[in-house]
Amino acid sequence: MIELGYPKTFFYKDNYKKSSVKWFNLSEIIEQNPKFIALVEQNLKLNGEFVDYKFVYSSKHNFFKLITTEVENKKSSLISVPLLKKKISKPEDISDVNISEDEFLENVLDHCKYSPVKNIKKPDKKKRIIFKEFDECKIKYLNTRKIDDLTLKQFTEIDKNNKDLKKEDTNKKVSKKNKNNKPKKKNSETTEVENEIKQIDKEISVAFSWQNFPKPIISNLKMSSKNSGIIDIYIHETKEKCVGTIALNSDNNGNWSLSCPNNNDRPGVFKKGMGGSGTLIKENNFIVGKGLDIYKNEINFIAKLD
Repeated sequence: MIELGYPKTFFYKDNYKKSSVKWFNLSEIIEQNPKFIALVEQNLKLNGEFVDYKFVYSSKHNFFKLITTEVENKKSSLISVPLLKKKISKPEDISDVNISEDEFLENVLDHCKYSPVKNIKKPDKKKRIIFKEFDECKIKYLNTRKIDDLTLKQFTEIDKNNKDLKKEDTNKKVSKKNKNNKPKKKNSETTEVENEIKQIDKEISVAFSWQNFPKPIISNLKMSSKNSGIIDIYIHETKEKCVGTIALNSDNNGNWSLSCPNNNDRPGVFKKGMGGSGTLIKENNFIVGKGLDIYKNEINFIAKLD
């Protein structure tokens, strides 16, 4: 896969303020035999110069949820001293048996577009790599199949068109009248498709709480598809907006992540690194999110779908 442009080493986007980034070797990813591997390219400014940077995504990884563990610092002869242990964050390992191609592609594009890239250091080096001025994320390859620079905007349009065609097809079926010239009732397939379309691009109010944050937060959720969406929070006192993503799997469980720009007008520890991540569940037409920020404050939210 190297000959297709896949980098030999890569990392997942996030803010690694409290831990070190995990650099993966492409060979170790291939050995896990994931259902899908994606090569994503993004034009950005790297250490002051514009480059087409390449990211890799594996369907065996839940890249919306990082797990932080302590490992022994091999450079130190005093590895038994707790303070010398190194914290490394890497995505949660998951089964990809039930992940569809469309679901994976959408999750990859959502994560690439909205995730922060901060506090990244190369392996065995202390100097940070500075990423700025991000262009669109484009999927170049899915496994070894070439993809024509698929962006999130293009994917959303394709997905919406497919749903429109499905709705049109099912409407034709149920528009036939019975012998008494009475219209037939809509079947469950039609109702389900129409409900999905109604949710796309509609702003849904979210009840949102952030432990120890003393200011009220306004929050909205906009579904970009059946299984993913954008969650915004607005802090009125500082006149700022934070953006995050949600992603649901086929079993109605999923993950979310959110990040805010640094702002010295915010109180206490929330001036820098304000962000969080956690898990989701969709039940009885509600989306319920739970998680933590980097300071272990609890974050909870709930949204009611129509």
